[in-house]
Amino acid sequence: MRKKTSWNINTHIQKHFKDLVFELNKLGINQISQKEKNIFFQAFTHTTFHNLYKAKSYEMLEFLGDAILQKNVSEYIFKNTESNKINPGTATLIRSKLVNKTCLSNLAKELKLDKFLLLPKGQEELVKNEKVLSDLFESLCAAIYITKGNDVLEVFLQKYLYPKMQDLEYKTLKNAKGRFQEIFQATTKSAGKYVISFDEEKKIYEAKLIHSETIYGIGYGKNKKEAEQNAAEDALKKLVI
Repeated sequence: MRKKTSWNINTHIQKHFKDLVFELNKLGINQISQKEKNIFFQAFTHTTFHNLYKAKSYEMLEFLGDAILQKNVSEYIFKNTESNKINPGTATLIRSKLVNKTCLSNLAKELKLDKFLLLPKGQEELVKNEKVLSDLFESLCAAIYITKGNDVLEVFLQKYLYPKMQDLEYKTLKNAKGRFQEIFQATTKSAGKYVISFDEEKKIYEAKLIHSETIYGIGYGKNKKEAEQNAAEDALKKLVI
């Protein structure tokens, strides 16, 4: 009975990864050698399957893929936004939104990567987990980098990931107050605070935007909200290169 079970598992894996190679070809990853197939198979093997059947999981590939994505996305933002004179804080925020688990997991689903994640029976619900899917995308990027090189990975990212930056950049640049908060949360894991005062003589509100005891911006307005927004805009102007 044990032999039959093992044979069924092997047959399932062979069919599973044959379909995976076909899908990778559709994504532009072609001429995959047997040695390269093993790396891609690892990239789509979840830890739970590794624990049960001792197959290599994607954990270390995900670790490498995370670092590679940070580097490649940073270079892409630098090369494609320099003429717009965006500041480092905004660039950091755009990058964090482009490589966060929500964006990457959505992209993994768009590319149907979730259909090829190797899981043991009873664990199928994991394909709906946002972190699992983002890890899967990162491990795929590492596999492409290792087997085909960074140039092929860049072509893959330019086709599927980078087009999302335009929408993210627009949303990021839309609101000054929200931008400043997000920039500092992305870089320091904390947010700035607004200290409000009211000038009785001029009948106007003053807002000081403070972070780590440093005043980043000062703004004025007819109400608190307007003063805070102007303080955020003042702070962002000072951050521009």
